[in-house]
Amino acid sequence: MDLGLIIVPISQHYERKLPTKFFEYMLAGIPFIASNFPRWESFINENECGITVNPNDLEEITNKIEYLIDNADERKRMGEMGRKNVLQKYSWDKEEEKLLQIYSDINH
Repeated sequence: MDLGLIIVPISQHYERKLPTKFFEYMLAGIPFIASNFPRWESFINENECGITVNPNDLEEITNKIEYLIDNADERKRMGEMGRKNVLQKYSWDKEEEKLLQIYSDINH
């Protein structure tokens, strides 16, 4: 698979959360195109793992898909950044460290 899509309609339900699919694509080293909800856009930009689009703009979605298909080096870079970041920042080991630190802070 060369790229993933997570394009959902504007919805408060989706805007508040980060889909598991983000982390699955990142772990697999697959760049993705997602709806441009502020939280999603911030996450994707911070991790350099994909591109966001207006979910109601078919032309923009098509252009971004074509862009990533035509730019293999950029696709590869985004995929590598996603994988690197998911392993360094979002793994269960990292979450365990955060949780243990919270417990430690509470007990002191």
